Amino acid sequence: MKLKPSDLLGKYISMNSLTKENILREINERDLFQAYFPYKIDRRKSKYKNPFRLDRRGTCHFNWFKGRFIFFDNATREQIDVFAFIMRLYNCTFYEALYKINIDYRLELTCNTTYIRRDLLSSMDSKTIPIEPSLFMSRSRPVCYSIMKRYWNKFDGLYWKSKYGITCQTLINYNVVPLDSYKINYKGTSWTNSYSYNSKDPCYVYRLYDTNDKLFVKLYRPLVQNKEDKWRSDENTHLLHGLKNLPDTGNLLLISSSLKDGLCLQQLGYNFTCMTVEIGKIPLIQWNNISSRFKRIVFLLDFDKPGIDWSIRMAKEYKAESRIITGFNGCKDVAEIVEMYGRHALHNKLKNIL
Repeated sequence: MKLKPSDLLGKYISMNSLTKENILREINERDLFQAYFPYKIDRRKSKYKNPFRLDRRGTCHFNWFKGRFIFFDNATREQIDVFAFIMRLYNCTFYEALYKINIDYRLELTCNTTYIRRDLLSSMDSKTIPIEPSLFMSRSRPVCYSIMKRYWNKFDGLYWKSKYGITCQTLINYNVVPLDSYKINYKGTSWTNSYSYNSKDPCYVYRLYDTNDKLFVKLYRPLVQNKEDKWRSDENTHLLHGLKNLPDTGNLLLISSSLKDGLCLQQLGYNFTCMTVEIGKIPLIQWNNISSRFKRIVFLLDFDKPGIDWSIRMAKEYKAESRIITGFNGCKDVAEIVEMYGRHALHNKLKNIL
């Protein structure tokens, strides 16, 4: 039966109105819980302290129940979903909880603010959250970063998931945070470089830790037109991404040229780590660490001339292996293969060369 224009309009409005169902079309419940729960959610049934009371030990956990990701309070035997959790966390109504998610994630669902308490409107409209205090940092130059993070939204998914198959949860696991804004101060002067969020120019911060657990940051704007603004870094060039995500031992470890390349490999089931700059070296203490845990280590850097030359040089210096991917016109790295040819093409190629 052919729909009338009024029917199509009604269907459009219902698909874009502020409802629980429309929110869950954009974000799954586990990711929502992770955004508002104060601790990192690891595995199902891992024990956590209850944020609504003073717990000496973990008395609550998460698990899937009838297709829903649920918060379980072992002490009271209470079970609540993420919307009830947010209602309690912010002392708000169900509709106000939906409104907060809509604002925080920039879902742009149509809503009626007459149902929102006035005292909540101003606080809920705040779209930025100060990142951990340790990221307000300086170094010997001196340079100071003032960074405001935001929540993951559907535009992040369009970039990472649609192009590379990388989920927001994977990015969270590797200490990647979406930013609302940053300001960089050089040598104690007024702010000389700044950024504010735009869905067409997102920015992310990579958080890295050295062997002394000192924090370093790397800012990444993948879609910016001016290539000079693509990276801003306060990092140590000898750091490795992803070390804390590796298993204790394994048969194969790939060393990629960037975190994005590495995450594409991780989605295919490969263990990886990567240098913070492609033309960089791995400190001996870190090399001894990974070489004692993995039977094979293979350098899989960019396959342009600088990347190939450095891959061969590093493999020779560390007595490891190197591989070069060929046959993908217009691509110089792993992420570009995934974007242009798909994950299956990369997976089949890796099975042949590794």
